[in-house]
Amino acid sequence: MINQTKSNVIKIIYTSDRVPQLYQLTSLTVHLSSIASLPDSIGQLTQLTYLNIRGNDSLTSLPDSIGQLTKLTHLDIGNNKLRSLPDSIGQLNKLTDLHLWFNPSLTSLPVSLNNISTLEILDFRGCYALTS
Repeated sequence: MINQTKSNVIKIIYTSDRVPQLYQLTSLTVHLSSIASLPDSIGQLTQLTYLNIRGNDSLTSLPDSIGQLTKLTHLDIGNNKLRSLPDSIGQLNKLTDLHLWFNPSLTSLPVSLNNISTLEILDFRGCYALTS
């Protein structure tokens, strides 16, 4: 079900493990929700340039399919409970902003981040367990 609010924000309400067929979507915010995981089908949203999935207390990992979002320039995954990032994140070759802040269980960053030559902002404040 898709509802448009007065502020031109589209709310998407669904209960399956698949992302609705919104293949032309360029911006997606899943902020302050109780999601525990993102579906693998998130990788089908190949037109996304902006993805904000911050502030989800139950989110501990991202699917490998996140690497299919090759038009992504901004990824905010701050203030979650992420333990690790998938190696596929290194395929986001247009990414300029990566916000990881306050993921206290995040212990390491994948080496594949070195593949992202466009990265201008890498914010990992509050990632207290980060060792490498």
